[in-house]
Amino acid sequence: MERTAEKSGNTVTLKLCGRMDAGNSERVKRELFSELTDKEPDSVILDAEDLSHVSNAGLRIFLQMLKICPDISMINVRPEVYEVLEMTGLTEMMTVEKAFSHPLCGRL
Repeated sequence: MERTAEKSGNTVTLKLCGRMDAGNSERVKRELFSELTDKEPDSVILDAEDLSHVSNAGLRIFLQMLKICPDISMINVRPEVYEVLEMTGLTEMMTVEKAFSHPLCGRL
């Protein structure tokens, strides 16, 4: 999984790309937590537009991030990722917004 970070005021936006699974979870966790400790944001926005898969290992990272920064929201979440977040209750712990998909655009 790849990610980019951008800070605006006291908010950090992390764009997540690819898969979050057991194979890359330690690296992803290290990189995401590095952004949180380096930038010390009051709030975090996870842009999941290009996040295609989240396993239990990825869900665990989100839970750990909530302990560090309780003001986390996730935007542009694909339907298949949203379903996993909803089934595990993460949609009750943080704001999660589904990606907008127009039937004519062929996205998602």
